[in-house]
Amino acid sequence: FFDDARDEKKSVANVRAALGDPTLLAMIGLSGSSRCKAVFDSVGPEIGASQVPFLSDLSVSDSFANYTNVYSTRPSQDEVRAPVMVQFTRTIGYMRPAFLGRESNVFSDALGDGIKKLLGEGGLTAESKIKYDDDKVTPEAIAQAIAPLKDKYPDVLYLALGSSVMPDVMKALQSAGITPALFMVGRINSLPAEVTKSYPNAIYQLAWDDLPEVFNNRIRK
Repeated sequence: FFDDARDEKKSVANVRAALGDPTLLAMIGLSGSSRCKAVFDSVGPEIGASQVPFLSDLSVSDSFANYTNVYSTRPSQDEVRAPVMVQFTRTIGYMRPAFLGRESNVFSDALGDGIKKLLGEGGLTAESKIKYDDDKVTPEAIAQAIAPLKDKYPDVLYLALGSSVMPDVMKALQSAGITPALFMVGRINSLPAEVTKSYPNAIYQLAWDDLPEVFNNRIRK
């Protein structure tokens, strides 16, 4: 058993150590898109060459797409999340989507890129990123990120942010007079009730009607 304590260098070292075990039959674990990128950038070829089954908990499938022995229990950003989010908002009739994500974050960047690709050139009315400092966000960083949205008048806003920052973002949007429908990647029920009830527009999330943790297409196949 290895614990990386959410440290990328430890993640790489742990995988290297596991691959060096002559009794290794399979690997289970590894979560976090940034740690995933660090691992596969560093030891991806060794993981692939081992042909040891690797069941991960990763959503950015591009990171491990070239390694046929790597699987994930998470819904893929490219194959599942982005297409569903875009098709849903099109079906509802939203015409001016915007994106608010996390600066320099693999998960957020992958979802934003997938949405932009599906919408086509000019499909997003605005795109902005919030700057984090060691997983912490200041009110100033939130205000700076949402300011470019104001004169674009989005009717729906895709959000790739952690649940912990969502209440502050929603309050800041209302204070700035920007209240489009929201489509978040986290769970609505993880947000304080007073925040969701006071928001004056629709809030959407992705929900799954299959068995838990078997969402990824490679698992299905």
